Amino acid sequence: MDQPIRYSEAEAVRRLQELDNSQTSVESTSKWFLGVKDMAKEVVKLWFKEFRKAHPKKKIAFLHLVNDVIQNGIVIAPQYSKLFEPVLPTAFKETAKVQKHSVRAAVAHLLIVWATRRIYSKNFLRQLRFICQRAVAEADTPDASEETKRNIIAASPFAFSFTAVLLNAGNPAAGNLTPSSGGSLKGAHSRKKRHHSSRLMMPSMSFAPNDTPLEPALNSISAFREELARELETEAMPPPQ
Repeated sequence: MDQPIRYSEAEAVRRLQELDNSQTSVESTSKWFLGVKDMAKEVVKLWFKEFRKAHPKKKIAFLHLVNDVIQNGIVIAPQYSKLFEPVLPTAFKETAKVQKHSVRAAVAHLLIVWATRRIYSKNFLRQLRFICQRAVAEADTPDASEETKRNIIAASPFAFSFTAVLLNAGNPAAGNLTPSSGGSLKGAHSRKKRHHSSRLMMPSMSFAPNDTPLEPALNSISAFREELARELETEAMPPPQ
C-alpha cells in the first residue's frame, strides 16, 4: 500500500529542478503532484517559477508534466486543469520560442492532443496556438516584415488547422499524429525513453468537460489569476469564452 505523500516546498522544487523529458521522470513527478493535490495552488506557483528558471530546451519537459498531471487528474484532481490555465499562455510562448523543430512539434502536438480529448476549450487552444505562432515569428525573424513572419508561421508546426485535426479524430491513427513543418501531419516515432505526450492516461470517454466543478476553496479562478499576476508576473490574458 502506498504511503501518504506529504507536501514539502523543498521537495517540489527538487523534483522540478531534476525533471527531464524521460517518461520515468515525468510520470514520477506527476504522481507526486497528484498525491499533494490539496496543495495544488502552491504546486502550480512553484511549477511556474521553476519553469521560468529552466533552460529553454528543458521547458518542453515542464509542459509534458502538465499534460500528465491534467490527464491523470481529470477525476481525482480536476482543479489542476483550471489552476494551470492562467500560466499556460506564458509557458507555451516561452517554449515555442526555442529554435528547435522537435520542441516546437512537441508543443503543437500537445495542443492537438488537448483538442481531440477536449481538455480545454477550442477557443482557449486557438489562443495558445496564436501565441505560439507569434512567438516563432518573433524568435526567428524579429525585425522582418509581416509578410515574412507569416511565411515563417506557415512553415512552422503551428500552421495546423484544429478543424482538420478534429475531423481526423475518428481515425485510429490520429492519436499518433504530430505536426511537421508546413502544418502537415506525420506519424510520431518518439524515442523509447522520451515522454509521449499523447499517451492515453485513461479511457477517452472519461474526460470531463472544461466546466468540471471544483472544490469550493479553489472555485475562484479569477482571484487566482490576480494572485498569479501579482506574484509571478503572468501575462494578462482574458479567460476563454
